[in-house]
Amino acid sequence: MTATVLVLVETINDYLPILEHQGFHLILAPTPAERAQAIATHGARIDAVLTRGPLGLYAEEIAALPALKIICVIGAGYEHVDLQAASDRGLTVTNGAGVNASSVADHAMALLLSLVRDIPGPMPPCAVANGRKSCARPSPANAWAFSGSAQSAWPSPSVPAMVST
Repeated sequence: MTATVLVLVETINDYLPILEHQGFHLILAPTPAERAQAIATHGARIDAVLTRGPLGLYAEEIAALPALKIICVIGAGYEHVDLQAASDRGLTVTNGAGVNASSVADHAMALLLSLVRDIPGPMPPCAVANGRKSCARPSPANAWAFSGSAQSAWPSPSVPAMVST
């Protein structure tokens, strides 16, 4: 028997062929209207729901899915999944808590190093004059003109290069 999965997540299209190859029947419903239509039309045969925390799965939707066995939440959060309704039905709710912990730690360390080493350096605010946005930011093309020597590849933060966008 093939399991039917209601896919509410809009960002996993690259992985859908893998699920289909494993024999899952997928019902894609990334918008609220498609979601409501899919539940109304196919609710009796949906075995699993693939969602994200902000998208969730609500009590009235859980009630409309009598064959539902599992709610899989991609990511750590499950804030909009009605856990009480799932528990009342004996459903399993999964999430990916900690799955990106090492990436978050790496990013935090990179930001800390950036702060300590003044990389990329302070960025002055942008201004709009005569309908044109002008931002001060370092530019390799004019770095020597502002630094005064070949020793520095970037202008001094106190004398920013002006770049119009």
